[in-house]
Amino acid sequence: MGNIIREREKAQKIEAILKKELEIVKPEKKELQVIDKIIKDFILFLNSSLRKTKIYAKAVLGGSFAKDTVIKKPRYDVDIFVCFDYTKYKDKEKGSLLSDILEKALKKVVKKFSSQLVKVHGSRDYFNVNLKISDIEILFEIIPVLVIKKASQARNITDVSLLHVAYIRKKIKKRKQLADGIKLAKSFCFAQNCYGAESYVKGFSGYALELLVSYYNGFLAFLKAASKWHVEKGKKIIIDPKKYYKGKNVLLELNEAKLLSPVVLVDPVQKERNVTAALSEKTFERFVKACRLFLVKPSINLFVRKKINIKNLKKKAKKMHADFFILQVKSNKYRDIAGAKLLKFFNLFLCQLEKNGSVYAKWQFDEHQTADFYIIFKQKKEKIMEGPLLSLIEHAKAFRKKHARCFVKSGKLYAREKTKSFFVLLKETKKLARGIKEIRLIKS
Repeated sequence: MGNIIREREKAQKIEAILKKELEIVKPEKKELQVIDKIIKDFILFLNSSLRKTKIYAKAVLGGSFAKDTVIKKPRYDVDIFVCFDYTKYKDKEKGSLLSDILEKALKKVVKKFSSQLVKVHGSRDYFNVNLKISDIEILFEIIPVLVIKKASQARNITDVSLLHVAYIRKKIKKRKQLADGIKLAKSFCFAQNCYGAESYVKGFSGYALELLVSYYNGFLAFLKAASKWHVEKGKKIIIDPKKYYKGKNVLLELNEAKLLSPVVLVDPVQKERNVTAALSEKTFERFVKACRLFLVKPSINLFVRKKINIKNLKKKAKKMHADFFILQVKSNKYRDIAGAKLLKFFNLFLCQLEKNGSVYAKWQFDEHQTADFYIIFKQKKEKIMEGPLLSLIEHAKAFRKKHARCFVKSGKLYAREKTKSFFVLLKETKKLARGIKEIRLIKS
């Protein structure tokens, strides 16, 4: 009887937490009204510009705003799909032809809104327009797509996007509560650093979360199912909403490159695609652990992203008798590309530091163009360089010529070398890195 009461109390607590989190995560009604007006004006003017430029295309709203799954953010991302007539433009989708055609119309739009047009290169180039009105920041992503009726007609992965929108909207129309469940899933995954299919996150995309919440019929049901996820060697979690592969082995049907993730989520509008292909083992394990923790010890804190604890890092540095550095690094790329470049630089720099001393490091990306690196570094007095076998005479000769302080161990050459300081390594790594605009040392 006591267990039943405790479980009932826990269920009530979870219900109260989810209700409170929804209040936090939902944008305010007045804010949404302002954003809605800006979006309508933008689309209206863009469509007018498309007609005047004699482009057979129509701009429509996509993404979270079209599906009513948007969550409160410091900056709102709004997807606008410019839908080109398939018959007229199907042969012009290669390279940047569709983007070049769209750019002509967009140049007039940015003048109207006193903004700047940024071209982003990808499998098909798209555009960013950043607006700030009434203290609300909006990033429009304007994506050229071909109008298709089925995924097999797609000439580019982006062409399928509107089919995704239609699928999720249909699900939400049947069960409106799913929209709130999706918002909770996005908030939870963002807090646990599991939200985003980008290379610097390797987590769940927005569409993946929408599908999972729809498939399990709610956020809590999704969490309960995910808490039981366990992947044994050579096995995967298989989720096939449309049952395309009923009675078949999905792992034999899909491309091997799409099966590296621990979860295989078959796209209901494109059966050859694994929606969670970007999900890494590390992110998967972190997510499952968070699900289990929430169900055992429900807390609204699990919906809050943890900040780097500088005080604790300073204590750790003191204990190691090491130096503590905070670097603010800015990329000259934009958004997803910036995140990938910054992570690459972070890993490259850590690799150089590890060769020269003891290192403990964390990083935090602001999802714009800047990341903060928190690094504890204790420089060694010297490092040992591994050389060739003595039997490889020419290689051994070259190694001795390059390194002054050589010694032999088990028939192999080694060399003792002086280590490099933090700042020397930083300077050298910056020369090797691409896409890094600025590095600033913050007093720690």
